[in-house]
Amino acid sequence: SLAEAYVYTKNGDFVAPLAVYDNDVIIGFVMIAYDKKIVISSGNYLLFRFMIDKNFQNQGYFKPIMDKVLDYVRTAPAGLS
Repeated sequence: SLAEAYVYTKNGDFVAPLAVYDNDVIIGFVMIAYDKKIVISSGNYLLFRFMIDKNFQNQGYFKPIMDKVLDYVRTAPAGLS
């Protein structure tokens, strides 16, 4: 995933590899990207990775993590299209 992030960055695209924490413990990884060549809808961001450590699965993390990811995307970190 970090190799993909590097390639996207080298190609001039926006990518955000994000660690997911519960307090001080890393429990997962999320990666979003903004690729102007892939247009599904205006201002479209791509969710490339959503991984939760097996020891933390089925514990209700999905919705709060996705809420935070969506809050971040709404700030338009790569700018508006």
